[in-house]
Amino acid sequence: CAQLLDEHCDCDFVDLNCGCPIDILCQKGAGSKMLDRPTKVMTILRGMSKVLSKPVTIKMRTGADEKAPIAHKFMPRLAEWGAQAVTLHGRSRQQRYYRSANWDYISY
Repeated sequence: CAQLLDEHCDCDFVDLNCGCPIDILCQKGAGSKMLDRPTKVMTILRGMSKVLSKPVTIKMRTGADEKAPIAHKFMPRLAEWGAQAVTLHGRSRQQRYYRSANWDYISY
């Protein structure tokens, strides 16, 4: 899929979306549910960065549960896995879009 984007789409970068909290996607292991599987995220980022001539970025949430954030565990490894930029959504999957972002966690 990444190779098709690279060959047929005019874009500046390609983003791996690990931030979507929507149930139908998470039930299939996509969106923010991917944060439960770091090895899968690593494999996808490495594969994308090998075939793309454009930068690979990742969007993610703080984690699944607002009381147990995990994004800080990913941060040191994302560049090694091929991500050139990270967008951190300041809410967990559980918080969806409705509760206030955890600004203290983001500033960590």
